[in-house]
Amino acid sequence: EQVAQFRPLACLIDIFMDKKEGLSTIRDIYRLADKPKVIAVSADPMYLDMSRDLGADASLRKPIPFDVLQSVLTQLEFGQVDGPLHRPHGLPLQTS
Repeated sequence: EQVAQFRPLACLIDIFMDKKEGLSTIRDIYRLADKPKVIAVSADPMYLDMSRDLGADASLRKPIPFDVLQSVLTQLEFGQVDGPLHRPHGLPLQTS
């Protein structure tokens, strides 16, 4: 509801949230006509893979260094990637 109301350019979605599960939230976001970029975050690589299968534009493994988040946001904003971004913590940024 808030995504539809505020229309952000990007959403940082934690897979495990208090009120609603993150994978379900990603599905709901992609039903919107004006959908933001979705960055999924989790400590569990299995859930990051699932988020990419659902269409997340990026997936980042926690903990996320600020410079990594900033780099991903910049790449998504300026369309510098052709596919989703996936960066397991400690590994170089990869496109998939």
